Order: sequence, then structure tokens, then C-alpha cells
Amino acid sequence: MKSLNALKFINFIILGILIIYPFNVNYLFDGLPINEFKEITFLLFLAPIVIYFDEKLFINKKFLIFLFFLFFTKFISSLIYEKNTLYADLKIVDKNDKFKKDLNQKNPETYWHNHTFEIKNNLTSNYEFLKSWGSRLDNERKQNISIQLNLVGNIRLKPNEKLNIETNGYLIDNNGFLGNSSKKNSYDFNNIEDEILLIDLSKVEINYKKSEKWYLRFKIINNDKNINPFVFKRFNQFKKKLNNLSYIDNLLIIILFLEIALVSIFIFSIIKILTRYKLLLVPKYNNSILFLNLFGTSIFYLLIKYKIIYDPTYLSPIGFYIFFQFFIYFLFCNLKINRTNKFQNEDNNSRKIFLFIAFPIIVYFIIILYNKLSIINYFPIVPRNADDWSFDMWLARYILLENDTSITKPCLRTAIDLVDNFKISKNLFYFDIKETCSSLDKSTAIYQNQFFYRYYISLIFLIFGFNYFVLIVLNLYLILAIILTTHTVFLKTIKDNKNILFSTIFLICLTVGSFRYIVLKPSSEILATGLIFVSIYFFNKFYEKKLIWYFLASCFISVIAGLTRINLLIVISSLVILIFDKEDFSFINKSKVNWLIKLFKNKFKIIFIYGMFVLSVFFIIALRNFFYAENFTIPNPNTDRLLLEHIRSLPFWLYEIFAATTWPAKPNFTAIVLFVGTIYPFFLFLKNRNMLLENYKFFIILIFTVFSYFLYTAGAYPPRFSINLLPLSSIGIIFLIKNSKLKFLDI
Repeated sequence: MKSLNALKFINFIILGILIIYPFNVNYLFDGLPINEFKEITFLLFLAPIVIYFDEKLFINKKFLIFLFFLFFTKFISSLIYEKNTLYADLKIVDKNDKFKKDLNQKNPETYWHNHTFEIKNNLTSNYEFLKSWGSRLDNERKQNISIQLNLVGNIRLKPNEKLNIETNGYLIDNNGFLGNSSKKNSYDFNNIEDEILLIDLSKVEINYKKSEKWYLRFKIINNDKNINPFVFKRFNQFKKKLNNLSYIDNLLIIILFLEIALVSIFIFSIIKILTRYKLLLVPKYNNSILFLNLFGTSIFYLLIKYKIIYDPTYLSPIGFYIFFQFFIYFLFCNLKINRTNKFQNEDNNSRKIFLFIAFPIIVYFIIILYNKLSIINYFPIVPRNADDWSFDMWLARYILLENDTSITKPCLRTAIDLVDNFKISKNLFYFDIKETCSSLDKSTAIYQNQFFYRYYISLIFLIFGFNYFVLIVLNLYLILAIILTTHTVFLKTIKDNKNILFSTIFLICLTVGSFRYIVLKPSSEILATGLIFVSIYFFNKFYEKKLIWYFLASCFISVIAGLTRINLLIVISSLVILIFDKEDFSFINKSKVNWLIKLFKNKFKIIFIYGMFVLSVFFIIALRNFFYAENFTIPNPNTDRLLLEHIRSLPFWLYEIFAATTWPAKPNFTAIVLFVGTIYPFFLFLKNRNMLLENYKFFIILIFTVFSYFLYTAGAYPPRFSINLLPLSSIGIIFLIKNSKLKFLDI
């Protein structure tokens, strides 16, 4: 077993290095930053599915040999050759020195190669020139700037090949092989030599004027055939002349073949997963279910494409399709079609979730967002009417690019007021923001909540560039983590297949109801709730296997969740209940005081250590506040409200929580799940003591979650504060169905 785990670990490490390390000779995977759609699709969709469902692949020695050979090939190439790509340095040509000073600066890509951006294909629009470097500019400024583009790199030309460069900019070639003319849009160079030439492009400068549609295209002509130099990797960063440049093509062919083989292995693995679990669930009618799934997918893709169901979030069709999936599942189970013991096996719950829930969602995200590549590298520019999500991303940007962790939301809000009064630039230049923050009272530098979230976003930006899409996808995986943890921990006692109904209810609420707007935002609430459930998962593992690593992992994740949303700290504190056994709560005919003393005495070390971790949340934030504001302010999510004001607003606040909307708007259908699913367990467990003992962990966490809403009130963007209650209330609905007399639901 240990040897298999070691083999699995080595495979994971090598695969991770192959994806993220920027080897000099690459094709499909060019390392950090991971900002290409093909890389993101592999890393966030293909790889997680295969890793989770096809464990045999990663304990296969042949797969290890394959990965090692690919790694060895790329490693050797990096020792021999410089990176095979073309870089560009972009500068502002503007009379406004203040503007130019701010914009000629770093972006996420510069952390990895010290240039403005990497040119990976022909540039055909202004957006492609500015997508990572000038993405924060408002549209007016984008249309009124002139730029200077300096190429950095070389291009290889074989004998009798011709290089063609097309651009509407004024090209200056200090090497002289292209010539200089402001009247020409096309520049050619012919290789008449009998050997491969390495053409230096590093002295080529191209100037683009404002109010024009910029473009830059490269092509190589060989015997009347057009060759795309980006596809065939003709660009490189050689700083010295190398012999036998033809070896590069051979090496690229090998690497290309191996990378395609790697992707193919993962695709075939997914096909195998689908086939295996379809056969496992309903062997006899596997083809029928597969047909219905494809039929449902086709229908809802058409609904999206032709906007038959109009939804700006594009999530409602996913919710409807989830319902369609469950209907198929429900139909075949009630017809009692070939229900084997395997079908009822608890171990297959995660497989059912994947087949009926997770896989459709992943497919839809790929289908819907495939043609929306602008979101792959998107940075929100909302200087006016800025929302919390935009604030978080701006703060993350300052952390990443300026190494400045002192700027806070109050400071940004003040800066936006100055923008509205035309006192500073509406582009929110860093030096304007810094000057504004320095002039404010130090109390504005105090952080009360969401301390960690801006660091989380900055880390995503560092790895993936200014990537809004990845934040959405990670929300998706956090939601799936909530589902899997719920099935593993809280619904474990439900022996029939009603637990799959939980996933359906929970996800329909998130995709069809008002929650869908929150899912598509970089939401700290989803991150915190997801981390809480991941912590629950590790606590449960610690309870089952008594391995200290699971406990420490749970402690660490709990701290991160608390730093993300301080208002959930009371819920996080309640997770310590997961270390207790059911027998610990059997205190009939015993002194309750003595029982409590004995209970905490037996678990004192664990409770104490976890308590110290939880309390460290206050210490970390207070220490940060002292460093920047010279004040040991203890974080308080309710700091902007007086006690009397808090009491007065409490009824309206609770209405927003359970109605999932603002007062006095009418509740939507998710309110039924939130209210009924929360209230019913209290009546059920108080009435049925055995049921309470069986589900005491869920009940305690539910009590603390509801109690947390009485400690603070907040506003704006409902139902985001209801998200941490929604999974628990969905579980409550399952308990209601389980104890109902609706026999047809006994699936």
C-alpha cells in the first residue's frame, strides 16, 4: 500500500511540474502563467476528473515511465535551447506623463519573463494588445492612446522561405532587413541562403496611433504554402548562434507527440469512467440513459444558443438539466430496473454525483464559456458604482503588482468619491490611490472582515493572470466539495438513494434561483463556506482514522475560512463537535455537570489545540491592524452598527436570510428550502431522541449557523449571506422527505 501511495505521489508531482513549469520548448503546456484556454481546460476540468475517478492510472508504472520521459525530454531541451516564443515590450506614447508613468508597469506575466506580454498568436484587435497590460483602462482611454511595441526574440527561416509581417503600425527595423516605411503595411524578407537563418526581431519597433484598429500578423511562405510561425514554433529567444537548428524541429515533434498523448490518455480515461459507471449504475439500460442524457444536453444547448430561455447568467439551463438528470435517475429506480447491490452501495454516491450532477455542470461551463474567451483574461473596471467584488479584485491587484497590502476598501471608496468629483483620474492610478490613502485617518486602514480573500485572488492572478473565469470555476469546485462532504458526513446514515436528491435540491437553488448571480461572482462567501465543508471532511477523516495530519489540515483550513469571513467564526468553532462519538452524548441517568467535565477532559488536548487555531484568526487580523493602523483592533463583522441599531434591524436581516432577497421583496422558491429545511430539523430532533443522536453533528452545526445570524447584520447583494445556510437547510429537506409518507420518493 505504501509503495502504491508513493507511486501515486510521484506521478502527481511530475504531472504538476509538466503543467506549471515554463520549460523552454513547449507546445500545449507552456507553464506559468496558465492563461490559455487549452491549459485551463486541462488543469481545471480534465485533470481533476481523472485524478478523482481513475486512481489506477496514477498507480500504473507505465504511466510513470511516460511522464518521466516527457519530463526528461523537456528538461534536456531547456538546457540546450532558449525559450521558443516571442515577447513584446509595450510603452505608452502619451503627452500625459502622469498617465504614462502609471501604465508602463508590471502585469502578472512579468513575474515569469520580465516583458509586457508574450505574443502567442497573430494580434488582430486592440484588446489583444492590451488584455493583460491595460485591461483596467476605461474604454475612452483605450481609444485615445498611442503605443510603441518593441519585439523581443528571433525567428527561424529555412532555405528559400520568406517572412511576411503585416501591420498598420509604423514599423522601424534597426537591423535593416525589413526596411522602414510609414506607407507600407506589409514587410518581407527572403532567405536566399542554403542554411537556416536566425533573424533577430529584437530591434524591430512598431508604433500604433490612437483611434485605429491595431493588428500584427506573421506568416512564413514556403513554396506558395503559408506557415503559421506560432503553430510551428519558429520563434525563440536565442541569445547566441547555435549550430544544427534543425534539431529544434525534431525535438518539437517529439514533445508535441508526447503532450498530445498525455491529453489523449486523460480523454480516454474520462470515456472509460463514463462507460464504467453507467454500466455500474444501470447495466441493462445503460444506452437508454446515455441517450436521454445526450438528448437533454442537446435541448438545453439549443435553449442557450437561441436564447429560448433568456438568462444573463447562463446558469438556469444547467439547473433545468440537473432536474432532468434526476428525473431520469428517479424514473429508472422506481421502475426497479436491475437494481443490484452495487447500485445501492454507499461508495458509489460520489460516482452518482459525478454522472448526474457534476459532469453536466462541467460540460455546460465548457460549452457556454468556450466562445467567451474575453472572460479568460478579464479584469473588472468599475470606478463608478463599484461593488464589493470589484473592490476585492482591485485590492488583489495592488498586492500582486505593487506589493502593497495596506490599501483597504474604505480607502478605495474615498478614491471613487474623488473620481466622481474629478479630483483624480477615473482610471484609479496606483499613485493616486496611495496618495489618497496616506491622507486619510489611520482608522481607515483597519480591516474587520474578508482579510484573506484579497490574498486568495492575488494568488489566482499570479498563477492564471487577471483571470475572472478561473475564480468562477473554483466556485464550482467549492460547491462540489460541499456536496461530496455532505454525502460523506451528514447523509451517511441514509441508506437509500434519497441522498442524491440533496444534490439536486442544492444545485437547483444555486443555478435557477437568485443564488446563481453569486455563483458567477468571485464570492468570499462561497470560498468560506466551501472551506468550512472541506474542514468538516478532514475532521471526519480524523475521527475515522485517528491520523493527526487530518486534524492539522482541518485546523489550518478552518483558520483560512475564518480569515475569509470573520462572521462565520462561530460556525467554525462548532466543528469541534465532529471529534466526539455518539456514545459521548448518551447521558441519561447521569449528572449533566459530571458528564460535561468528563467529556471535555477526554478530548481536552484536541479542543484546546483547535481553540488556539480559531483564536489565532483574531490575533492575525489584530496584528495586521497594529502594523498598518497602530491599533490592536479586534475584528468585528458588526462594527458599523450600534447595539440598538443591530436589534432593530435584526428582523429585517433574518427575513433577508430566509427569504433570500431584500425586504420587502417577495421571497423566491429558494426561501422554501431555507425556511422549511432549517425549522423542520428542530421539531424532528426534539421529538425523536434517537434521530438526534444519529445526526447530532449536523444538528449542532445547524444551531451555531443559525445563531451566527443573530450576532451581526449586514446588507447588500442577497442572498450571498444565506449561502452558508443553504447546504444545511437542503439536508433538512432530505430529513423531511425521509420521514414523510410519500412512498414513491423511496428511491
